Amino acid sequence: MSDPLEGMTNQELDSAFDVDYEYFMRVQHHSAYNRREADTVASLGSLRPGEKVLDAPCGYGRISLALAETGFQVVGIDRSDQFISSARKDATDSGVDVDYRIGDLRTLDLAPQFDLAVMWFNSFGYTSDEDSRCILSNIRNTLLPGGRLVIDTVNPAFEYSRAFAQNPRYRLMRGVGTDFLVDEMSVLADRVRGRRIIVRSGAVRELFWSLRLLSQGEFADWFKSVGFGAVTFFGEDGLSPKVSQRRMIVVGRLPDA
Repeated sequence: MSDPLEGMTNQELDSAFDVDYEYFMRVQHHSAYNRREADTVASLGSLRPGEKVLDAPCGYGRISLALAETGFQVVGIDRSDQFISSARKDATDSGVDVDYRIGDLRTLDLAPQFDLAVMWFNSFGYTSDEDSRCILSNIRNTLLPGGRLVIDTVNPAFEYSRAFAQNPRYRLMRGVGTDFLVDEMSVLADRVRGRRIIVRSGAVRELFWSLRLLSQGEFADWFKSVGFGAVTFFGEDGLSPKVSQRRMIVVGRLPDA
């Protein structure tokens, strides 16, 4: 594995977010669950009828599809051909129009056109700080005046307390029948480092991943460095962040014209 403190390589990203990841995550991310999460995005992102949304990275499109089903115009971008193919199929099967595109957010170059951008389910911070800041700037440049960015990420207070309590590793497991995925995690400085074991159809593989832990102060600094004004933090329940909650939602707003 590359240095876990420096972010993941493209090869590591492709290995961690592939058909196996989609296979296990789809069990948790059923349609009702996705609808609730999309409602949270719309509420915290102050979405209004007729506004345009960028979902990036969109993964296999669960949030963008749910938003489009509500009537919003949505563009979804992800670097995974597999995810985009799955997202397009789901949109077609649902009879919903979503503009899905393959692309790397580090080289994203779109004119300002969106009212809201969303980066959901811990999709920000796997790369180096330099690349993550670049992604943040590129996303900001797609937003119109008054545009909002919603990032759903891990709560660093939860991660540090969990690691300390279990000294220092802890595990999460997801199962589908006799298949299972186990993430063994530890906190190294300002990143969570994960060792993942996947057992599927009798085959076993191992991979590693790492995710940057940004404090509220760091998020505020990063957001403001690329032009956002107000930056607000929420827990996964839409209220103030709590140590007991694994997720933290960050909402940045650009100044109005």
